[in-house]
Amino acid sequence: MLRRSFLKWTLASVGTTTIQRWTYAESVVNTADSTKTTTSSGLTRRQWRILVAVQSHLLPSDKNAPGAQDVHAAVYLHNVLRSSQFDVDDRLLVKRGILAIQKISHQLNNEFYTLSSAQREKVLRDYEATPEGSLWLNMILEYLMEALLTDPVYGGNPAGVGWKWLEHTPGSPRPPKHKRYYLL
Repeated sequence: MLRRSFLKWTLASVGTTTIQRWTYAESVVNTADSTKTTTSSGLTRRQWRILVAVQSHLLPSDKNAPGAQDVHAAVYLHNVLRSSQFDVDDRLLVKRGILAIQKISHQLNNEFYTLSSAQREKVLRDYEATPEGSLWLNMILEYLMEALLTDPVYGGNPAGVGWKWLEHTPGSPRPPKHKRYYLL
């Protein structure tokens, strides 16, 4: 392959991936609340972009496995965060974690969602080394796994993509939209 062709291919791939990530982040933010700076989950648009980038880094899409975007992890977490049953202390922990990630990223003179994969890994490892960082990352990973395995009625695992990947047959009966546990 000629160097020029390789460079064009690389730039196109990076550009497409970045555009897809931004489009997904924007769709989550816009779905969350299109009229306010702070969404109904209590996070700002910038904080959602950071959270989507963290989720995508922790559970990247792969040709053989669904990633955070594929399982609608941010949509699922948005639904959880805005639920009245969600623990207030956990909501504050989510926000503090995002702010800490933002602070560490600014030491690299950039926003987290614009960093390279290696830089993101460094930021997350630096935050993980703090007492609250490990707890925060565990919480985010827990919600990623819930989004992968939940019934699609709750906003994650669209069309059962996670179930299909795991070759899982869901139990019956499945919850109808009007009987989701947090509405009862």
